Amino acid sequence: MPHINDYNQVEDFAADESFQEYCFESSKASKTKWDRYKKQFPDKAPMTDEAKVLILMLGLSNTSPKDENKPIRYLSPVWRKGAISVTIVFILGFLVHNFITSSGEEYQMVSKTAEGNELSMMLSDLSKIDLRKNSTLQFKESWTDSNLREVWLEGEAFFEVEKSRDKIKPFLVHLPKGQVKVFGTKFLVKCDSTSAQILLEEGKIAFEINDKNFDLEPGDVLNYTLQGMSIVHDADIRAYDSWRTSQLSFQNEELGNILEILKHSYGLEVALGNSSLKSRKISANVYQNDPHLLLEAIAVIYNIDMVEDAGQIILK
Repeated sequence: MPHINDYNQVEDFAADESFQEYCFESSKASKTKWDRYKKQFPDKAPMTDEAKVLILMLGLSNTSPKDENKPIRYLSPVWRKGAISVTIVFILGFLVHNFITSSGEEYQMVSKTAEGNELSMMLSDLSKIDLRKNSTLQFKESWTDSNLREVWLEGEAFFEVEKSRDKIKPFLVHLPKGQVKVFGTKFLVKCDSTSAQILLEEGKIAFEINDKNFDLEPGDVLNYTLQGMSIVHDADIRAYDSWRTSQLSFQNEELGNILEILKHSYGLEVALGNSSLKSRKISANVYQNDPHLLLEAIAVIYNIDMVEDAGQIILK
């Protein structure tokens, strides 16, 4: 490999093992080295920032964050640059846009998914995020010198947040309305300018808005709109994150609730020709992320008529 002073491609930085250590904040020596380099060569900041995004994405398959005793496994020199080049093509092929905005010396990373595409990524603290289609996530280049770990979300994402090493650095997810304070956990967030839905899978989080805090326990689903807020307890989380698992699953769930989930998650409007069907208990699993297939299965198994009239689905 060329000397670091001669690096002139994103792949050069991403293939450098000390740069990978810098990205994962696993070596003080590497941090000092690359902080000095970035001050010496400010014109190369766009390349180093893009390389950092690539390394954090590649790190999803090359780290073991759940086991703190296992070291980070870096890409071997033999196939490192080839893998990075393939990753660049992979990202472009899936129309996932990663770009960087600057304000003074502070850089803001932005990940944005296009229609029909999703993105898995890892942040510098080893927290994992699955970003759903048509969603945007922003976060600062580094949290090393900050008392906060914070991101800004618009759209939908599943978070698996690592506890901070010093046990005191919180993780905040800023939403268009309110924010989520995290204590090391797994949860799903869907939000836009007027509403938010937060589902806690494990751990503990709090939703904060208008100087009020609402603590959530595992299995809780919080729904916020401009008209008010509600919390559903003991919900089946699998029914809400089917886009991650390619599976639609409901266990002893009322049909009315299932239709609300399909409306919220897929924009699928389903009318009931008989109001008594709303409280009917349904158990169903479909191993494809296809709400129409789920409705067809429910109709067959539970002897419910399903018809389509002028583009609307009606169960009766």
